[in-house]
Amino acid sequence: MKNRLVNLLGKIIEIDYNKCGGYPVLKGTRIPVAMIVRLLELGWSEERIRREFLLPHGLIDEVKRNFSLLLRLADALEFVEIRRDKLRGIPVVRDTRVPVKHIYDLMDNGWNIDKILREFPTLRRIDVEKIIEYRDVLEPIVRKMHEHVIERFHDELGKVV
Repeated sequence: MKNRLVNLLGKIIEIDYNKCGGYPVLKGTRIPVAMIVRLLELGWSEERIRREFLLPHGLIDEVKRNFSLLLRLADALEFVEIRRDKLRGIPVVRDTRVPVKHIYDLMDNGWNIDKILREFPTLRRIDVEKIIEYRDVLEPIVRKMHEHVIERFHDELGKVV
């Protein structure tokens, strides 16, 4: 599933901090992927979505073809915050300043949920459990965004020095 999502990045999904604050959007638009997936889930027809948002046929076809994966991504994003005024836009666990990538790195280093919760008292168990449950769809996006923020920070730092 992770590879499928990586393949969709750039093909139909775009991540740009100037569009929807960095949340994944349909390529070439400012329309959040999660919104289109939710509209399809609510029973909106492809034609209605195309007319409403002036989207090309191929884009909606790709969303429908990858609906279950994109629905999973939309569900996962409920537990993540992406805001420029919080850690420069690095995706964090909602309502905290703890980067999602950091949770994954700790898990990779043998930490369990209980140890993470002891070390980071601002985290809620349900949020950490969901971040782990949705790792397959969140991690590729979170890592890409983290790299982008770090690169941007280094560029800005280079201009100052």
